[in-house]
Amino acid sequence: MSLALYDFRLRQRDYLLNVGRALVSNLSLRATLQVILRAAVEMLQGPVGLVALRHPDEATYDFWASYGLPPAQVDLFSPLLEDLSARQDGPQHLYLVPAATLQSISAGLGQVLVQGLALPMRWERDLLGVIFIFRTQPLLLTPDDRQILDNFTDFASIAVHNARLYQAVNQERQRLARILEHSADAHRAPPPGCPAGVQRRRGAGADAGAAHRAHERRRDAAHRLGRGAGAGPPSR
Repeated sequence: MSLALYDFRLRQRDYLLNVGRALVSNLSLRATLQVILRAAVEMLQGPVGLVALRHPDEATYDFWASYGLPPAQVDLFSPLLEDLSARQDGPQHLYLVPAATLQSISAGLGQVLVQGLALPMRWERDLLGVIFIFRTQPLLLTPDDRQILDNFTDFASIAVHNARLYQAVNQERQRLARILEHSADAHRAPPPGCPAGVQRRRGAGADAGAAHRAHERRRDAAHRLGRGAGAGPPSR
């Protein structure tokens, strides 16, 4: 079975539009991955799909999104993560999941998966992650089909990269907000070791001092007014 190229291109246009909306919607990373995965699954007509992302600082992977699977069955696909971790620089282009891995997954899943397509998402030289799409019938991809899928994964890679940047900026903003809030609390708090009663007495003393100074100012003003009233008109 192969994909009808004309219909394939029409579907790709619609799915790229969906991914493009994710790019400008400030979606979370997981929400962006769900949009990408749904588009890939529908475009390749597969009942099951997953997205594995690489940890930024190490060559290990975790599943971040799934389609057509209950959460309890996601761990059945862990051999895919082991295979990715064993690759030195990660896959460069679309590849097929090994038949032995498919058989192992199918046995645990209770569903026959005859083909697994892996679509690497790369940003410059770095591998961001891989989109896995599984089919119950084999799919023959033409060179044009592969080119279209490469274009799709390029677009998906941009969306994932931007979502990660948005997530990092949001986390940094929250961290700075916590620091500012802590600094404000520390400024309002009494000095370390100062009993609360002392603080209250200091506050009462400050209030009494302010009242005394206000009384002094009123008395001085009354005294000046009294002197002015008793002086009378100047002599001629």
